[in-house]
Order: sequence, then structure tokens, then C-alpha cells
Amino acid sequence: MALSKKPVNGMKDILPAEMEIRDYVTSVIKDTYRSFGFTPIETPCMENIANLTSKQGGENEKLIFKVMKRGEKLNLETAKEESDVVDFGMRYDLTVPLSRYYSNNANNLPSPFKALQMGSVWRADRPQRGRYRQFTQCDIDILGEPSNLAEIELITATTTTIGRLGFENFEIRINERRILKAMAAYSGFAEEDYDSVFITLDKMDKIGVEGVVTALHEVPNGEIWTLEAIEDLRDYIESFGLRWSVVESLPVCEAVKYAGSERDRLIENYKISLANLGKAGIRTVCYNFMPVIDWIRTDLQHPWEDGTSSLYFDRIRFAYFDLKILERENAEADYSPEELDKVAELDKVITESEKAELVDTIIVKTQGFVNGNIKEGDKEPVTLFKRLLALYKGIDREALRENMRYFLSAIMPVCEEYGVNMCVHPDDPPFQVLGVPRIVTDEADIAWILSAVDNPHNGLTFCAGSLSAGEQNDTRELARKFARRTHFVHLRSTKAIPGGNFIESSHLEGRGHLIDLIRIFEKENPGLPMRVDHGRMMLGDEDKGYNAGYSFHGRMLALAQVEGMLAVVDDELYGKSV
Repeated sequence: MALSKKPVNGMKDILPAEMEIRDYVTSVIKDTYRSFGFTPIETPCMENIANLTSKQGGENEKLIFKVMKRGEKLNLETAKEESDVVDFGMRYDLTVPLSRYYSNNANNLPSPFKALQMGSVWRADRPQRGRYRQFTQCDIDILGEPSNLAEIELITATTTTIGRLGFENFEIRINERRILKAMAAYSGFAEEDYDSVFITLDKMDKIGVEGVVTALHEVPNGEIWTLEAIEDLRDYIESFGLRWSVVESLPVCEAVKYAGSERDRLIENYKISLANLGKAGIRTVCYNFMPVIDWIRTDLQHPWEDGTSSLYFDRIRFAYFDLKILERENAEADYSPEELDKVAELDKVITESEKAELVDTIIVKTQGFVNGNIKEGDKEPVTLFKRLLALYKGIDREALRENMRYFLSAIMPVCEEYGVNMCVHPDDPPFQVLGVPRIVTDEADIAWILSAVDNPHNGLTFCAGSLSAGEQNDTRELARKFARRTHFVHLRSTKAIPGGNFIESSHLEGRGHLIDLIRIFEKENPGLPMRVDHGRMMLGDEDKGYNAGYSFHGRMLALAQVEGMLAVVDDELYGKSV
């Protein structure tokens, strides 16, 4: 059997250069704490499982690597509960071992006793969230000193240590139960409510969001993203304890897509922006290659029976826009006789306000604008939109493909140099509209893109919502096929309705099959950033100010649904292992 060279997920080999840094940091920490009178101790990496599951470790107890009984102690045939087969566990932090250590050795230790521990701990966490399953922890504790002097010394020793390591302008956050109780009492909470109050405070930064997907939206399309602007936004995000994990998006200008005279200059600007992103440590860039118009819907608030609403695509209303409002040449050829009849019937009853709303929905609010040429308040959006469509006259599917190959070939050397992954977003919806080609619609299209410029930095944004809107697509099969070339995931789902219509469905339902996708990606490509995409309108979201599809309460509901799916998959992959 061949040797597997890859470490276990969530664990890593440490090379000499990093080891030197670790040794230096460790020595500074130990020397500084020793100068404050802290004595190094060591506890075993394993503890009796009863100690680790004594309800002292909170949620960390769910992440224990458990060890099966061995030899004659293990009897799988008679085992009925976990305790029948498990006796030890890997320590998940250093606190529980310290408690056992002190209770066992207190008579042989000075009082007060100042303990310094530094060692590995193990947690069965999700490595895709940037966490390790094995990492080094450092604890200092003062045992046997009841006064607040102990707390003051712990803070002083810690700040001194951090300062000697070269950190500046850092914060020390104090989580002291007595202080919290005093604050709760001062705020008017009853004593019996303290526990629930403290749990809520603890969870506020644990709603499942660790990274931010954003962009320099204020920079006009085609202009350079400066390193200074990128770093300013990155630092702002990090000031909240988050990270800028994905750029969505760095727009590809229309002249690049239809090969206009400005193409090469725009690509050079794009390359500089990519390099600056790489220098700032941001290495995942989502983009699309959709001509003229991004994602298309005909209704931004289509009602559900439960009082919520979702984005909706009505093929007949879209055909009406195409035929009667846009009046696109030869548009009739794109629709069946039955569809043309339905458009004629709609023409008899549709109101002027409905027509105006249709225009606003399709080519303004749902991002159907390019370089700011169409925006809220424009008097002639349809005229402007026609001009944009005219830019693609003579550009067929093969021409658009070649223009995409040209673009990707030009930027890949920069991506390689700075470690930037490009991930194309599928067309939404994944079929041709308005007489312009769409080339990221299904398995064949994706395979062509990945092979046309066969580079690991040329990858896919797997948008389950966009792909599931195409009847030709099975999202699960696509995920299995392209998991290794996927750099970013959009988690949303659609429900197909007869007649070519579709609606944004619950994240638990629809053709997206999100829990199956999570299973596939967690197994095949752990570490992928996953974005909870879109959400329903609910609970007064319409009054809060929002971009279409991005309501607050609706996305929080979607986030909760996805967190539940992740928990299920985590349990399947890791929770049952011992």
C-alpha cells in the first residue's frame, strides 16, 4: 500500500522555517511568564472520558476525539451506549487537565500556585473554516489566591508577553463572571435570567459567519483596485474579527466580453487589480462572463402562502418584455406559438404601471446595468439597454467563448504568481436570453471553460441556485464532477414551475439539493468558502432597505437552515468517529 503523503485534514506538517519562528515565540512566552513566577507543568494529552464530559467544557465537549477501549475491555457485541466502548479522550483544552492535576497534587504544591501550561490540544472542528484540529494552547493560572490581585497579575503578565512579541495597539478582553453578573444586575435583569443573558452574549459573534464576501463597489468597472484601497477595506473587516474571504466581484467589462478596442487596456488594469488583491492576502475572486445583463427575474416579491415572498422568473412576462417593450428584432423566433399566444393575451390586460415595474425589475434593480450606464432614475432605460445589446451584434456562442479564453489566458500568469483563484459564476438563468449567447450554463460549458485554460487557478463558483434553474442540470452530479475545481459555493435553491418558470425556494427544498451538495464539497474539497445566498422577504424586511434578494431576516433564516445542514454533515463525517 502506497504511503499517503497528505496529513489528516485539520493537521499540518511544520517545516524548519516555521519551526524556527515557533521556537522563538514559545521561548519568549515561557521566559516572560517565568519572570512573573509561573512554573511550567505538563499534563497528559489524554484524559479519562468522564473528566472531559463533565459539562465543564461547554460546546467543546461535542468536539472531543474519543478513544475506544482496547483488548478485552472492548466488547462491541454487548455494547449499547457510547460509554460501553469509549474510555479515554484527547484533551480539547488545558483547563480540565489542570483541574485534575491540581486536585491530585495540591499537597505537594506551594500556595498560591502559579501554573504555566503550553501544549497541543485536539478538537474535531471543521477544517474548512480555517481552523486546525490540532493546535497549541498556552494557559496561565493562579490557584489558591482568592483576591482580585490574581486577576491583575494575569493581565499584567499577558500584556507584557504580547508586548515582547512585538504586538502593538492590542486589546485585552475580560470575561469575568462576577463582572458580568454585576453588569446584568445593573441593567435590570433578574438573577434567574443571568445564564440565558450570558449565553446570548457569547453567541452574538457565533451566528455562523466568519468571512465576508464583498468588493470595492465604489470603484468604476474597468478601473484599477489600488493596494491601498484593498488594504483599507480588508483592515476594516478584520477590525470586527472577521476576514475578507472572497471578492464578489471583480467585474469583467463588456469590451472584454465582446472584444472591443479597449480590451487589452482593460485586461491590464484587471491584472494589476488581481496582483494587488494577492499582495493583500485575498485570493478568491468571483466573476461572471454574462453579456450585458446579470441575473434576471420578473418579480422581486412573488408571494408564498405563508406571507413571505421570493424572487421569481415568469417566462411569459419576460417574453412580453422582450417582444413588446424591448421590441427586439426577430425575438419571436425564441418562443413557441403557445408562448406567443400567451404574450398576446397578457398584452390585453397588462397595465402601464406593470410595464414600468417590469422594466425596473429586469434591467435596473436586478443588476442589469453595465459600467453605471443604467441606474435608478434614468429616463430612458430601455433605450440605453438596447444600445448595450447592440454591442454584441455578430457575437455568437463560439466568439464569446474565444473572448473568454483570451481573457483567462491573459490573467492566469498573475493568478499563478500571487496565488489568486478565479471562479466563474454560472449564467443566471442558465439559458440564452435576449438573443445574446450564454456560455456557462451546464456540464459541457463548465468542462469547456476549465479545459480551455487548464490551470488550477481557473475554477468555478458553484451557484446552486443558478444551476438548479436549468432543467438540464442535476446539481449533485455537477458537484461530484467539478468539486475539485470549485473555489467558491453559493448556497441557494430554486423550484421549477411548469412553463419554464422558477422561484427562489427555501434553502431546505427545491432543485438545489443543498445538503447533498454540502456533503459532496465537505468530502471532496474541504475548506471551500460557502456563501448563504439570497433569502425570502419576511418580518418587515421590505421597510429596512435592501438589495434585491438580500433581505436581512430572510437571509438570517437561510443562514440558520444552512448551519443546520452543516451540523448534520459534520456529525456524519466526524461526530460518530471515536
